[in-house]
Amino acid sequence: WETTPFPFETNVTMRAQIQAVINDPASRVGMWYIADEVGGVAWVPKLQRASKYFHDMDDNHPTFSLTAGDHDCAPGADIYAFDCYPRYYGGTGLVTRTSDTTAEAYKRVGSFQPIIVVPQAFGESPKQPTEKPEHVRAMSYLAVVRGAKGMFWYCWKQTGDWTGDARQGMGWNPPTAEVVKKVIAEYK
Repeated sequence: WETTPFPFETNVTMRAQIQAVINDPASRVGMWYIADEVGGVAWVPKLQRASKYFHDMDDNHPTFSLTAGDHDCAPGADIYAFDCYPRYYGGTGLVTRTSDTTAEAYKRVGSFQPIIVVPQAFGESPKQPTEKPEHVRAMSYLAVVRGAKGMFWYCWKQTGDWTGDARQGMGWNPPTAEVVKKVIAEYK
């Protein structure tokens, strides 16, 4: 589907913007996020190309990419991250899917590549069943028990709900925000 790769290596504006971040003494860069929700082995060379691009400018920070649980993409970056939303868009899947997917990721990528898990933390919507605060806590700890080396909570305020009508997204759900804050404090 792609005949010509995006020429980011020759994009002068992009390189200048990245270099400005690198040169900023107050920079808070911990990792370079190179792709969002990619899937399939065809992405691995593209991710490796992007990873190399960042390492050529900054070898002090790792790259990471995020998939929706497609572990075939893991070799594309230094750190592999995946999101796991078992109770999204009205689904009522088991929160144990988080631990199962984390365990499967380590079977596929081995113990040499760190894994970051991204559980959903949108909050419960009155218009469709999603996760409750206790589900967020459970998914967070299930991922850690299975070996996750990092955690990002996908808080996506609106999830398409810009008006607040559906009340979905952490910004509309203070109980979910409180649970995430508590879990972060407990992790520390």
